[in-house]
Amino acid sequence: MNREATPETIRKLRRDELVFLFQRGHLERIHLEAAKEIEEIFHAVSSAVFRAGMKYEPRDYDAPKRYSGSFPTESLCPSERRIYRHNYLPWANEMRGLLPAKRQVTRLQLVIDVVVDNRCVSHIERLYGLPRGKKAVTRHLKDALGRYAEIAGIEPQHLVDARAPKPGRPTNYKARISN
Repeated sequence: MNREATPETIRKLRRDELVFLFQRGHLERIHLEAAKEIEEIFHAVSSAVFRAGMKYEPRDYDAPKRYSGSFPTESLCPSERRIYRHNYLPWANEMRGLLPAKRQVTRLQLVIDVVVDNRCVSHIERLYGLPRGKKAVTRHLKDALGRYAEIAGIEPQHLVDARAPKPGRPTNYKARISN
């Protein structure tokens, strides 16, 4: 079986925006660690919510549905539940404030756009009407990730090379297709 990517596939792949910002010196290792935890817990909670919404038993749609008594996050493993309750929720509540932009956007949305959706900074600037080229998105992202690291107790790694790529995260599009 040929595992080589076609030229069309390579053209469609995008760089990892967090690694790009890290390599340019806009983010530090502690921000990448915070982003990794945010991404992992975001996907775990999204998966739990999706599973909770999938009910396969027959239901009478004319009768009101009663609350089942369980929250989707109860299906998370204990470590994920702890991270969600003690790190992610307090941080997300702090990030709800609106930013000065043409469209309504919160710091939480900016972080999700970059960390989870891998949107580039220039796209986010255009999308929300933030000042272009003034590093507003990068500044808000850095502040938000720094606050998450503070809440989560993530310690900076002083002995690690600051420009080294984060383990397990490809630094360019060719690495993404080889995994």
